[in-house]
Amino acid sequence: MRPFPRSASDGGAGSCDDACVQRLLPAPSRPLTDEELVEAYEFPLSRPCLRASFVMSLDGAVAGGDGNSRSIASASDRRVFSHVRLRADVVLVGAGTVRADRYGPSRLPIAIVTGGLDLAPNLPLFAEAKASTPRTLVFTSAQAAPSAPAWLHEHADVIACGDETVDLSGVIGELGRRGLGRIHCEGGPALLSALTALDLVDELLVSVSPLIVGAPPSEHLVSVPGGLLGSRQWRAVHVLAEDGTVFLRLRRS
Repeated sequence: MRPFPRSASDGGAGSCDDACVQRLLPAPSRPLTDEELVEAYEFPLSRPCLRASFVMSLDGAVAGGDGNSRSIASASDRRVFSHVRLRADVVLVGAGTVRADRYGPSRLPIAIVTGGLDLAPNLPLFAEAKASTPRTLVFTSAQAAPSAPAWLHEHADVIACGDETVDLSGVIGELGRRGLGRIHCEGGPALLSALTALDLVDELLVSVSPLIVGAPPSEHLVSVPGGLLGSRQWRAVHVLAEDGTVFLRLRRS
């Protein structure tokens, strides 16, 4: 659901020496330096704080025709995303997104939500991990946890939250207890919908790519049964733009 830099440094897009990103809101509208861009995405002081981040096309697709979010992400989106991600303590993501986007090792611990433990040892996140790679956290239900294979226990902490299904409120609480209160969620759509339905999302970071994809309905955010649930009002913290890509930072009212 979000482009995922595969390198250990989480870069993948390079940096911009000049002021490339234009701030449209709040006024005054002007270009931002890289240092100001980093400041624009600092987490609120309160913890825990859950951010949900995703990229979508003009027609609402969250993946291209190849089923991957990287194919709809611009170079500017990848660069901004690399800045944003490193403001967090942990990355929260669904198992389907880990598989589809072929997540690799990261400077940050990756927390995976999976009801069925449908993960494989050849996923880059596990196969390419180094001794310095933060240990992966796998959140599942108490019903599923005993079936976790030995290889998964070698690569990750398997944590039961909830009885028959994963208790997302419990996941957020457990991350906070581990000192991982600044949470950056990268989807997928089903996880994002579940989090918004429980009113657990504090901020939405939306990158709108200047593309019309024409992807099948299954690749659109609204394809999730019920769409993004909840009736929470959101307010714009800032609106940025570069090369046609618009970056929205929204905070719940």
